[in-house]
Amino acid sequence: MIDYNIIESENLMKCIKELLPPIKTCLSDDWAPDLRFATCSLCEKVLLHTKDLLTYEELHDLYPALLERLDDS
Repeated sequence: MIDYNIIESENLMKCIKELLPPIKTCLSDDWAPDLRFATCSLCEKVLLHTKDLLTYEELHDLYPALLERLDDS
């Protein structure tokens, strides 16, 4: 839905608090590198789609999980 702009940024923001915990869990899964890669791609699209609407708290919550993935090859 995000790829094809079917969902609007405002509607995505309505469920961002429910989306962040499973995204962070998938980012920290050490047994499935494909899942981590797909989740990083999803994070990129969500962040680009909601860049003007995300609050500091939401970014601060997601940032450490993304930072851990920098060491993935």
